[in-house]
Amino acid sequence: MNLSAMEYLRADHSRLHQIMARCRDQASRGEMTTAAGTFDQFREGLARHIAIEEEIVFPAFESATGFDRERGPTAAMLAEHRVVLDFMNRLDSVFTQDEPSAAKFESLAGLLVEFLEDHNRKEEQVIYPGTDRAVPPAMLRHLVERMRAY
Repeated sequence: MNLSAMEYLRADHSRLHQIMARCRDQASRGEMTTAAGTFDQFREGLARHIAIEEEIVFPAFESATGFDRERGPTAAMLAEHRVVLDFMNRLDSVFTQDEPSAAKFESLAGLLVEFLEDHNRKEEQVIYPGTDRAVPPAMLRHLVERMRAY
């Protein structure tokens, strides 16, 4: 099956969104130990997703389009990835407290989800379709294979 970068990464956004929704639901029911395990899945999945973008997709996009990493669209996405990682550290700290707070988790998780929705929309409107259009088909297949293998 040959997916485009857009299809692969959009599906991963959806998968991560579902994991976070499950985590938030568990936390809302006071199941903080279970929510912590689900959050670990989310954190690992999001770290993988960001690494795929930064190590595979963004360089291909930049090379194919001529955009500069310092000033082009990927510069904004890289800066936003740092914000996301800060949120992840703050959320992780909720679970390392003696008595994890469901309310604090929900507050931070809500802000993260809102931020990610905006961030993902930008990627799905600019970076991913730009990659699919600019990268030659044979190279795009290889790119998606590398993403799957990551």
